[in-house]
Amino acid sequence: MKMLKRSSITISVLTAAGILAGCVRSVHPLYTSSDVVYRESLVGTWEQSDQETTWQFTVSQEDQRDQAYRLVMTDDEGRPGTFLAHLVKLEDALFLDLFPIAPQATNNGLHRFHFQPVHTFLRVEIGEKTLSLAPMNPKWLEEHLQDTPDALPHTKVTPLGHPLNGDNGNMDEQLLLTASTSELQRFVRKHINTEGAFGDAVELRKLVR
Repeated sequence: MKMLKRSSITISVLTAAGILAGCVRSVHPLYTSSDVVYRESLVGTWEQSDQETTWQFTVSQEDQRDQAYRLVMTDDEGRPGTFLAHLVKLEDALFLDLFPIAPQATNNGLHRFHFQPVHTFLRVEIGEKTLSLAPMNPKWLEEHLQDTPDALPHTKVTPLGHPLNGDNGNMDEQLLLTASTSELQRFVRKHINTEGAFGDAVELRKLVR
C-alpha cells in the first residue's frame, strides 16, 4: 500500500468545486491499464453552469502509455489545481479517476483536498457539449459500511490524514478507502445502479473559443 504523505494543510469542505464537497477518497486508483479508455470529446474546457469554475482537459504528457488526461480545475476565485485524470470503463459506465500531479502554492480547494495524496473518482457521462459528473455519495457509503463493514476495506482519518487514536479521537472523522483496485472495482460494479450510491450530478457545458 502506498505510504500517505502528511499534509500541514487542513482539508476543508469543497464549496468552490461544488461537486466534490465531501467526495470519497481512496488510497488506490479505480483503474488498471486494461480499464482505461480515451475519448477525444473530453478534451477541451468545460464550465459549471452555476459558478465560474472551469475544468480544462488536455492530453497528458505525464502518462502517455495509458492515454491519460491532464486536468486543470480552476475554481470560481481563479485558483488552479492540476491533476492526472484517467477515464475508466467498468461495465457500460464511465468513471473519471483524479490524482493530483504536484502540490501548488494556491488555496484551490479541490487540489488541497487530494494531499495526502489520494485518488477520487466520479461517474461520467460525456455529451457533445455537456459533461455530467457525479461522485460516490459519501453519506450512502458511510451508512453502507456501518451496516456491512467488511464490504470494502477502509479506515477513518483526521482532517490532516492521520489515523485516529486516543490523542485525536475527538477530531472530525473522514472516510479513507484502503481497498485495492480490484476490490474497488468489484464494489463499484456491484453498486453502479444502486439507488443513492452516487450523488447528484453536476452539469458542465463545453466552451467554444
